[in-house]
Amino acid sequence: LAYICAYTPEGNDDLQNLADYLAQEGFDTKEITLGGLPAVDAFTTLQNDDGETFYQRYVTVQNGSTGIDFTFVVHESYLEEAAAIIDSIVLDAAE
Repeated sequence: LAYICAYTPEGNDDLQNLADYLAQEGFDTKEITLGGLPAVDAFTTLQNDDGETFYQRYVTVQNGSTGIDFTFVVHESYLEEAAAIIDSIVLDAAE
């Protein structure tokens, strides 16, 4: 599964608050830049009832008053492909 969502953050929703929240939820998080813009990269693993492991990666980029989320949930056998998708994202930071 892959989701892409653009939104306008409300109130004190900034990248640091998001990173802190995701860390509390069990995600490994780090601050990165994506297309020259500040971003948070977070991932965790999930296990279904059959014991299969899934990789969830959540990357959010902030450009002024706009946030863009990229979320992937893939079977562990597609871990490299999911990482390549995030690494291939190109954003134009022009306003």
